[in-house]
Amino acid sequence: MTPQPEVQSMSMPRALVVGAGPEALLGVEPIIGEGRFRVDFLEKGDTPYIAIRRRRPDLVVLCFAPDDDEACQVMAMLQLDPATRRLPILTYVAGEAYAIISTMAAYQRDSERVEFLGALQGEVMVYQPTAVCEMSHGGMQVETAFPMQLDSLHDFRLTLGERSVVVKGRVAHSRISDVDQDIVTYRTGVEFIELSDHVRAAIGHFVDEISKGPGSLAP
Repeated sequence: MTPQPEVQSMSMPRALVVGAGPEALLGVEPIIGEGRFRVDFLEKGDTPYIAIRRRRPDLVVLCFAPDDDEACQVMAMLQLDPATRRLPILTYVAGEAYAIISTMAAYQRDSERVEFLGALQGEVMVYQPTAVCEMSHGGMQVETAFPMQLDSLHDFRLTLGERSVVVKGRVAHSRISDVDQDIVTYRTGVEFIELSDHVRAAIGHFVDEISKGPGSLAP
């Protein structure tokens, strides 16, 4: 897995290393094999999730410390996005390489199914388009084509300028805001809860920049 672009074939599978330099290869190569991948590294200034989504490597090597909230956020984003959820990810935590994670495993049956004679209640998380109308440091108002139950908890994937985050929110209130023939629009107030320091800082920066006026987030 040694990065030698001048001799590596362009037809080789591509690995993208995020969060570390060539030194990480010493711990990763014993797992995936030396020389099997054409290796690239995340460029300075690139946002990990956006770079991975754009490049679509055959393998993502995610290097981070145990207390790195941003790396956990990247993994969550990759698994929530249909375009990246099947990418294999090799996590390299504090110098220790772990097994490759792939959501493809979720589609493989590894044990016999058991039929229930009665009803087993559960919940399903479905991601639908959501328009964010207002946002503050502590919450937001969104518009959807479906109602949201009061006090229910939801994960929202938000694009804040060039950054993407996943936030957990509690539905504080919800009402019908518009009816156009058979199309009903609901406006819902969401309170942010359990924000990590990284996500809280990203939201605060975005809200503060927007409040300065149009063009404040331009590169």
